[in-house]
Amino acid sequence: MVYKKHFLSDVIIRLDLVSTDPPFVDTIDKTISDSCKRYFNKSEIRVIEQKFISINEKGFPSFIGSEKGYEWFYSNSSKSKSLVVSPKTILIATKNYITFEDLMEPFYDVVAAYLKVYNNCLLRRLGVRYVDKIDLFNLNKSKEISISSFWNKYIAKEIINPLFFYPYAEQHLSRNINILEWNYEDFGIKLQTGIFNSDNDPVSVKNKPFILDTDVFTTSIIEFNELKYFLEKFKNEANKLFELAIKPKLRNIMEINNDE
Repeated sequence: MVYKKHFLSDVIIRLDLVSTDPPFVDTIDKTISDSCKRYFNKSEIRVIEQKFISINEKGFPSFIGSEKGYEWFYSNSSKSKSLVVSPKTILIATKNYITFEDLMEPFYDVVAAYLKVYNNCLLRRLGVRYVDKIDLFNLNKSKEISISSFWNKYIAKEIINPLFFYPYAEQHLSRNINILEWNYEDFGIKLQTGIFNSDNDPVSVKNKPFILDTDVFTTSIIEFNELKYFLEKFKNEANKLFELAIKPKLRNIMEINNDE
């Protein structure tokens, strides 16, 4: 279903890579950079540090060392849409979602350019993530209404059931985070829902948006010619979960676009 409005704060496509080729260190191949610059007018090099740990005999993590690397960050003028390229990851993200194709086209072209240069790369993990921050606090005219009763008007009760678990202490609720995971033959889904209240106090929790955070990802190595298939599949799976998670009253707020 297509809507005129949405609550998406972030949409991310990420590809993790494994390569037998020597990774680029402080320069990026022109074939890759030219592909990135076709879609983004700003770029910068960022230094990243990867830390390595091991687990000792007592089960505690122990720091081994670190390794410095580089990543290339590309963005539009407002930085609402960005692309990150490193020896191990290609990631495109937007905070101003318009269409999925608006992300998929540059992502696919950059991956194609990357594999043209590093043709021994393996596509280890592909993921598509949608983060909806449903902020309806301004609609809660009666601040005395319970959190569970308020969200029950907009979000499927199966999703918000934990809010009803201990109604006698709802005034003391400071955070509500739930995780559901599904594993299929060739992909997995992780759905995080609830009120992610970093302040962790019962007063501010009523002002926080309800989060639907959907991550759909491959569970094994895929081929480049499968990339578009999985991207479309993951978009559809995420949309299907979103539709199951919301109620007609929220659809009315988002306004169904019957022209699409």
